Amino acid sequence: GASLINLSWASEFCPQDELVKPCVCEKDPDTNQLTLVCDEYWIRNDEFDALFKRLSGRGLNFHELIIGQTKIYELGPNQFQDVQFEKITLDNLNKVERIHKLAFNGTANNLISFKSRDAPLGYSTQPPNYNIYQALSACHNLRYIDIEGSGYLSQVDDHAFESLRKLRLLKITRSGLRKIGKNVLIQSVRESDIVVDFSKNKINEIANDAFNNQRGFFLNVSYNKLTEVTFHKDVFHIDFFAPEVSLDIRGNAFKHLPEATFQWLLKLDVLKTGPRVLADPLDCQSCANWWLFSDDKYARHFPAFKCADGIMPPTSLYVRFRVWVCDFGHWLDFSLVAMASVERSGIPWVWVFSYNPLFQLYDERTPYPGSANKPGKLIYVGLGSLYVLPGANMWGERYVPQIQVLPIVDLVVTHGGNNTVTETLYYVRALPSSSTALSNASSSSFLALLIRLASGSASLKALFIPVDGIGHVNACIGIAEQLITARHRVSFLMNTQWEGKLKHYGIDEILYPPLQGRQAGSNAALDGANMLRSFGIIGSAGPLDTMVAWMTKLVPYCIRDSRLMDPIVDKAYADLQPDVIFIDQVVAMASVERSGIPWVWVSSYNPLFQLYDERTPPPGSGLAANGDRKEWAHFRHIVNDAIKDIWREFNDYFVSNGLPPLDYGQYVRQPTHLHIYPLPVELDYTDLRPVPDSVTNSSFRKREFLTNFLGILEDK
Repeated sequence: GASLINLSWASEFCPQDELVKPCVCEKDPDTNQLTLVCDEYWIRNDEFDALFKRLSGRGLNFHELIIGQTKIYELGPNQFQDVQFEKITLDNLNKVERIHKLAFNGTANNLISFKSRDAPLGYSTQPPNYNIYQALSACHNLRYIDIEGSGYLSQVDDHAFESLRKLRLLKITRSGLRKIGKNVLIQSVRESDIVVDFSKNKINEIANDAFNNQRGFFLNVSYNKLTEVTFHKDVFHIDFFAPEVSLDIRGNAFKHLPEATFQWLLKLDVLKTGPRVLADPLDCQSCANWWLFSDDKYARHFPAFKCADGIMPPTSLYVRFRVWVCDFGHWLDFSLVAMASVERSGIPWVWVFSYNPLFQLYDERTPYPGSANKPGKLIYVGLGSLYVLPGANMWGERYVPQIQVLPIVDLVVTHGGNNTVTETLYYVRALPSSSTALSNASSSSFLALLIRLASGSASLKALFIPVDGIGHVNACIGIAEQLITARHRVSFLMNTQWEGKLKHYGIDEILYPPLQGRQAGSNAALDGANMLRSFGIIGSAGPLDTMVAWMTKLVPYCIRDSRLMDPIVDKAYADLQPDVIFIDQVVAMASVERSGIPWVWVSSYNPLFQLYDERTPPPGSGLAANGDRKEWAHFRHIVNDAIKDIWREFNDYFVSNGLPPLDYGQYVRQPTHLHIYPLPVELDYTDLRPVPDSVTNSSFRKREFLTNFLGILEDK
């Protein structure tokens, strides 16, 4: 263990102060362990290099090296000469961006712990031979790797840690990871169990064979962007006699748990009582999750298991007879069902069909049982390129004039494409019916809600919560007018400065007292301008100073507003009971996200503030899209360094409300349903990055707003 190593090789006395300057040596009076602390902001790389050249050859063995708030930006080759460390810690506010693959050469055999907090590792373009994973993999006695808050480590490389047989903790969280490579951990024999924590990143891809033959393995990939497609059984290849294997996959984008991915895992060591999988509530009525209830031992491995809709699956003694309707995500109950008692008896059994055999002999090449050639309603089935007619009582052509056909039909069945959905809404005003249509939309309930909004078939209640600023309010009024025209009720939650200013648009005003020193009856536009001037956002400062002021003064102001608004918003929900919420804010609102009501984010200002992407210039920088990427990186680094404590406090508030963490350094979250912003399409940076599926830039399009609104959702 660590203490034995200390007793055997740690030095007893600190070197002279002159030798360790500009750092400081500290001795623990209880353990006699020595710690070298470098935590002065003026310490540069050249001084750090000179320090270890002075210490080299003296046989010095320290318990720990702590690098804090300095100007040290890299650990170069053979950085520590022959000076030995058991632990190396990059503490808060450090600026280490890159580590040479030979950085730990002198101390590699003694290093057992590497820890980093909010270091901008991977921030700048990494020169040849600078690779943190290669540097750590050279330290064969490493037991603990703990990296949190880097924000710039986009992936874990192939074979990154396969040589570290003694590793007990591998933690890389809040660090921007998007991909986990092949054979990250591959050893079949290790000295202890291992915890792998890749939570709170942006992981959307895990390579096959990422984790091979792990014994005593706990993997935490919660709060990432994994789906049933990007997370599958070939990720593991774990020995079937592994003593303990557990997963935490909460907070991802799983629509169901595929049997091939999880069934083999839950079969491991079935006598164990510990949970195998921590997952979000499941859709228990989905056929894709049926396998979980085919054996009691599977469900036992999901602690506090519950269904997303609150409806548990059937628990009767018989097995439901499942036919093709499961493809549509629904169970079909038959009174004539299979008998579990017969099947589990082990005695040969025969089924006698005394009625239509099509009920038992399901085949897509035969008519659906019970169907008949009956006259009735005219149904239009949009088959697209497949062009396979389901039944003899149907007629059709490969191509039809859809706009002419739609007005004369009673029902439209479509796979959920944009054209058919929007044209159906206009001509038929009926809900499209198919499994794909519902999966394409962000959620079936929200799609149905928007169809009602567009069709005007029933009055709905929309609540708008804009910033108390002229531009934000005007943007929301433009959307509200479309809803009012469609005969829906629109309410704005505003402070009393706006009393009487919205009623002539047909908008209901829900008023509350002004917050943070604003006065009722004063000029909201002038108040806003004076506030921005006092913050240094309006004035003669350059873009970088302006952006730092924005993040360190305006954002905290908006955070206080958001928190003060929470009880006000909760009361508005209770009184109004809205069907949908539109918000135009600078920061996210916990009260909106925890409400459970579908919500839409309206960005009435520079969309780069909401659509964070390293492929586009940083917001507020004024830097060119085809400019020097190093200038982008420098701008982001200064801004991110200024806000991390503010962000951490705001993020803790969200988590305390039972909500998932925010992305590191971000004050907004992509809404679950739709994000709208106005910008000329030609200026939308689409040559640098694609627009996310949940986002629509609709204000400069020729289509009527709500039609496009629905089309984008249906595409999603």
